[in-house]
Amino acid sequence: MSNASTAAPAASRSDPASAPKHAAETAPSVISADMRVSGDLRTDGDVQIDGIIDGDISSNSLTIGKSAVVNGEVAADIVRVWGKVNGRIRSKDVSLQETAEVHGDILHHSLEVVRGAYIEGMVKRDTSIGEAAPERAPQQAEKPRETARVTPIAGADAAKGKSNNTASGQSIAG
Repeated sequence: MSNASTAAPAASRSDPASAPKHAAETAPSVISADMRVSGDLRTDGDVQIDGIIDGDISSNSLTIGKSAVVNGEVAADIVRVWGKVNGRIRSKDVSLQETAEVHGDILHHSLEVVRGAYIEGMVKRDTSIGEAAPERAPQQAEKPRETARVTPIAGADAAKGKSNNTASGQSIAG
């Protein structure tokens, strides 16, 4: 077995292939099941959440996996939920799968609820969402930018969403 690899030559600045890619052309950002993020996430790209988020999320497309818990407001053009959301969802296109659990209001342009999904809150069609990207609630004052604290969830406590790990890394989304 060979471990040899070849590196691609560095692209020149005039090469269009080296230009930054748009959100639709890049891979989604992933918060894995062993991660806990304390702080708001903001991006123009796509996000896959499998861990725990204690804060608001704003993105183009958001997928909340079966093991995910979001404690905060969700705002995205497209939201797919398999896990748990404790907070308001505002999206052009919302899909709640059979394992979804939402404790909060859902403001949407289009809504799909699969049998087995749980909703506790108001569900309202909001045609003003339409083609425009969702905005934060107007009554909220602008929060100062903070660096998110990311804490890996260790061992058997990972399934319970608890962490005994005192170390924390830092992550900046956006």
